[in-house]
Amino acid sequence: MPITMVDAAKVAPGYAFVNFGTPEECTTCPLVGVCIGNLEPGRRYRVKALREKEHSCRVFGKVRVVEVEEEVVKIAVIKRRAYLGAKIKYEPLDCDKILCGNYKYCVPEGLKKGDNCRVEETLEDMECGRNFSLQLVALRRR
Repeated sequence: MPITMVDAAKVAPGYAFVNFGTPEECTTCPLVGVCIGNLEPGRRYRVKALREKEHSCRVFGKVRVVEVEEEVVKIAVIKRRAYLGAKIKYEPLDCDKILCGNYKYCVPEGLKKGDNCRVEETLEDMECGRNFSLQLVALRRR
């Protein structure tokens, strides 16, 4: 399980976040390798365990050392591909309806085009304004 550091004011087991990359203020920090260096930009992570150690931080003031895992991502997939255990290569749906309530599942944060994934859970049928036959699933990168 990767070790990283998270804003001490927000951290708790279950806290989820997206790594957006290394902020400018962090590039000269001696802890950048442990803090940001263990995480891949653009991925979603969830805090699994807290460690006792805290450090000063130029961005957050104080950060806490934590253990994280890459989070399962809920996404919309074409229904015929939505079965438990299916191995799929992630391709974002071609959708430009950004005001649709399901858009966050059609173009989710945390996955990149071409990621090899496995369906961990099938959730529910989805309504689609473009008449796609969609199913909400939970995917984990392999």
